[in-house]
This record gives sequence, C-alpha cells and structure tokens, in this order.
Amino acid sequence: MINLTKFRTILTLIITLSLLASCSLKSKTKNYKKTIETGDKNIPGLNGPEVRRVWVPDKIEGNKLIKGHYIYIIKKNSTWRL
Repeated sequence: MINLTKFRTILTLIITLSLLASCSLKSKTKNYKKTIETGDKNIPGLNGPEVRRVWVPDKIEGNKLIKGHYIYIIKKNSTWRL
C-alpha cells in the first residue's frame, strides 16, 4: 500500500504539471503579433504579421465528416521596423 507522503507528492506533481500545461496552451489561443529580431544591427528589423485564428466546427458534406479545425488568417503582413 502506498503511504500518504508519496501519495501527496505524486498528487502535487500531477496538479503542478496540469497547471503548467494549461498555462502554456492558453497563450497559444489568442491573436498575436510578433517582432522578428536580427542579430546584425545594420539590418533593419521586421514586425511580424498579425494572424487571427478562427475555429471551424465539425460539418458533414455528403458522405464526408470534416472534423473541427482552426484556420489562420493573415490580418496584416510583415512590415519593416526602423
């Protein structure tokens, strides 16, 4: 039989890993804008594109089931940054 101390340790580890996983997934579900950095100071930087993620729910077309999925829409292309 597993003792209480080991059980608490395992439970704490599972809860901690679950919280970390949920936090990392949450940040990936929003609109985002990235800045692309270069190592060379003589090269101007680029602002990353603005991308919107849209959920497309399950749908049936004839005899095909198309599972829900995300589509990504570029709202604004990359631009130079001075």
